Amino acid sequence: MLVDGAREAGDLEIDLAKMYAIVLDGPRTSWLSRLRFWLFDYELHCVAAYRFGRWAGRLRTRHPLLGVLALGLYWFWNRHNIRIHHADIFRRADIGPGLLLMHRSGIIVGPAVVGSNCVLHQNVTIGQRIADGDQGLPTIGDDVWIGPGAVLCGAITVGDGCTISAGTVLSKDVPPHSLVGGNPGRVIAREYDNSNMINFVVPPRPVGRAASASERVETNTVPIERRGDRVGLDTPPPSGSGGSTSGVDGSTSGVDGSAGGVDGSAGGADGSTSGGGS
Repeated sequence: MLVDGAREAGDLEIDLAKMYAIVLDGPRTSWLSRLRFWLFDYELHCVAAYRFGRWAGRLRTRHPLLGVLALGLYWFWNRHNIRIHHADIFRRADIGPGLLLMHRSGIIVGPAVVGSNCVLHQNVTIGQRIADGDQGLPTIGDDVWIGPGAVLCGAITVGDGCTISAGTVLSKDVPPHSLVGGNPGRVIAREYDNSNMINFVVPPRPVGRAASASERVETNTVPIERRGDRVGLDTPPPSGSGGSTSGVDGSTSGVDGSAGGVDGSAGGADGSTSGGGS
C-alpha cells in the first residue's frame, strides 16, 4: 500500500498521463485531441470530480471560506455525475494515482482506501457491509483490477496485484496476486499475473516516506511504466499503447468477457447500488 500523505503532488496529472498513454497517443497527443478528451470523456470527468473534492477538503483546512466555496462546487459537480453518469466516488475515499475507470456507469466508492493503478469497471460497489453489523471499509492494494458488477464490502484487505472477476461479491480478506471470483468471493488461483490487464502502471513511491513533487514530476514528466517499458510525457510510448493493449481497451478475455473501452459507452445497471459512507 502506498504511503499516505502528499497526495497534493499531482495525482490527477498522473491519472491523465496514464489515460493519454492508453486511450490517446501518449506524449505525442495533440492539444486539440487532449481538449476533445477533456470535454467529452465522461470517465475523466468522474475522476476529476473526485480529485477536485479531495483538493477542496484540503483547502478547507487552510482557508475555511475558500474551502467551503470549493466544496460547494464539488457538491454540485458530484451530484451531476450521480444523476447523469450514475457514478459516485466519495471525496473521503483515499485513492492512489493512476486511477482508471473503464466505464463510469454504476460505480460507487465509499470512503475506502485504494492503492495506485486501480482499474474499475461499471457497476462496481466498494463500501460498508452494514447488514452484518460491519461498519468497516475495504483496504485495497496497488495494481488491483476489479471487473464489472463486483461488490467489495466490509473491513477486508485485498492484497496488491489482485484480480476481482466480474460479479464477485467479496467480504473477506484475499492475499496478494490472487484471482478471485464467485458469490461469495473465493480465491480461484494464486500468483495470478494481471499485468496485461493493468497495463500501464505508476512506479511505486519510496517506502517509508511520501514522494515529493520533484520525485513524482521531473521536468514536467510523469513517468508511466508498462511492465518493463517506461513512458513519460516527454518520451514516445511503446508500440500499441494507443488503446489497443490487452485488458485496458475492454478486450480482456477469461475474467469478465465484457466489451468496451474508455469512451463513455458504458452499459449495465442503472447505478442503483449504494456504497458505504455516501
